[in-house]
Amino acid sequence: MEKFNIGDKVRIIDFMGNTKRKGEVTEITKAGNIRVSCWKGLFYPDGSERRNTLFYTDRVRISKL
Repeated sequence: MEKFNIGDKVRIIDFMGNTKRKGEVTEITKAGNIRVSCWKGLFYPDGSERRNTLFYTDRVRISKL
């Protein structure tokens, strides 16, 4: 599991492993959730997206560049 810090350059990856966007970590909440500059939602500390999606193919993750 990757550890993210504020200012880390990250990429948002879709289900197939393609890069959707690139940005940086702007905030880490008290609960450990991660906010990225180029994405509307939050991510869990393990890099998975917080929102629940109906289809697993819609899920995205973040990873360090």
